[in-house]
Amino acid sequence: MIILIEILLILILAMIMLTLIVDETNHKKRTKHLVKLKGYWDGKERRRVMRHNVNLDVRYSINHAFKNTTSRDISSHGVGLILEEKLERKTPLSVEIVINGNNEPIKAKARVMWAKEAFDEEKFTPKRLFHTGIKFVRFTNTLQEKKLFDYIRTLEKDSPHY
Repeated sequence: MIILIEILLILILAMIMLTLIVDETNHKKRTKHLVKLKGYWDGKERRRVMRHNVNLDVRYSINHAFKNTTSRDISSHGVGLILEEKLERKTPLSVEIVINGNNEPIKAKARVMWAKEAFDEEKFTPKRLFHTGIKFVRFTNTLQEKKLFDYIRTLEKDSPHY
């Protein structure tokens, strides 16, 4: 009788252990993709080029009427703007970026890549603002493009990330 009770206890313990092992294996399978996503989203900057946080005077135009604004960041591929209007994705526009108080702005054709409401800026103004990502499509001439790249290079030299 005692041997039968011991065998039953061993079987019960074996079933408990097997259940725990199966449960742990299933849990790992369910959360494996989350680890991949976490590493992807929380990892390093995924953009092809580094953005530099810098406030520059920018003028932009959709239909030949220029409006003034400020940049949030800039890279050799585009510029992040703070706008008082929400522009639709793929909207073509002209931009003029003033660098270091230079009288001759950098001029380029660009396209809106994304826009989202700028809730963090609302405390400073009663207006509704939008963070807008602009991609450079074409510069007016190669001198304009070189001027931007030279400016980006000076930002990279001053950056602790390089």
